[in-house]
Amino acid sequence: MEREKNLSLNELADQSAFIGYVSEGLNNCQMFNWWVEEENYQLFTHRVYASKVSFPLNFFIPYSMRKSIIGKLKFNDYTSENADMVYDKADEIYRSLSVKLGNQNYFFGDSPTTLDSLVYGFLITQSAAKIPKDNLRNFISNYHNLVEYCNRITTTFFGPDIKASLVYIPYLRNKKKKPTKTTEQTKKEHFERCLLIGGLALLMYFAYNWNFTFSREIKALQNEPD
Repeated sequence: MEREKNLSLNELADQSAFIGYVSEGLNNCQMFNWWVEEENYQLFTHRVYASKVSFPLNFFIPYSMRKSIIGKLKFNDYTSENADMVYDKADEIYRSLSVKLGNQNYFFGDSPTTLDSLVYGFLITQSAAKIPKDNLRNFISNYHNLVEYCNRITTTFFGPDIKASLVYIPYLRNKKKKPTKTTEQTKKEHFERCLLIGGLALLMYFAYNWNFTFSREIKALQNEPD
């Protein structure tokens, strides 16, 4: 990002620390909320993932993924018995982000940086999925500047016609007869899904590439003549 070139060494270090703190902490909390919480897994996560895989793999792949994720989370004590600890951790991170953001448009002023892309990816993903136990979405709603921040980025980068409010995708309940949808409803649902996918894509991209980005920027700054 162009704004990255204007960050000082201290700001780059500050951003790097926040990215590590956020990417590990919120990822674990989200995985817990989606895969460990039984009701969320049965009514949302399993159905979403199973719907993308053909029979008979749709019976085995979500189960296999859940087993693997639970095993990794258990290593850090993210278990059902420690649910309060998990959600306290998520709230702690949201509170830190809220303080860091303050009244600014973005975390480092008036232009977005890598940290903004990462945080937005988490916020929109955790807010868009309306699931039975929506602890994460409820925590986010407690921090008005984070809600406004998410709304602002959604409106700015997805067009002026998008209503400035967080988009929620209903979780899947037991199948019922669906009423006929209008063209506008279909377009809206298509946008909501694209938004969620976009948030996930941002999240994965920046979570795995931030270290390379900051190493390059810091090296460049250190090599600049005084």
